[in-house]
Amino acid sequence: MVKRIDLKTIRCTDFANLAGFSKAHASELLNGRKTPSLKLAVDLERRFGIPPRRWVEMTEAAAND
Repeated sequence: MVKRIDLKTIRCTDFANLAGFSKAHASELLNGRKTPSLKLAVDLERRFGIPPRRWVEMTEAAAND
């Protein structure tokens, strides 16, 4: 079962706890400072329904700010 999350409203701490990694890593992903590895992106899609392309878009948007 996929647990849907909203990347625009989820708190960093909540995302870190759900995904099972540090708050710092969660913050880097949510703010587009880091793009997850392909393996992690596929895992996040399977667990939360977030397509890998969404992470790339977030990283590109952060780079353009």
